[in-house]
Amino acid sequence: MLLFLDEAQGFNENDYGWLRDVHDVLDRQQIKHISFLVGQEELLAQKPALQFAGKTQIVAHLMVDELALYDIRNAQDIATCLRRLTPAIAW
Repeated sequence: MLLFLDEAQGFNENDYGWLRDVHDVLDRQQIKHISFLVGQEELLAQKPALQFAGKTQIVAHLMVDELALYDIRNAQDIATCLRRLTPAIAW
């Protein structure tokens, strides 16, 4: 199961605890669960804060890797998106 969570920079410890609990319940039912936390740069500061607070289970379940995502920035980015959406069109 894939779960995409936007605006995750606004999550608090209770929100992360709830997600960890969902992960544990699904794991007991042998359902693989992957959460993608999507948010602004403030989200990056939450991982070390949770680690410092000893919330290692939350970090281990929900914050394994970080990946920077960018909006479309120029005409080349638009062309790339359109080529991927419409492979039959000759560019």
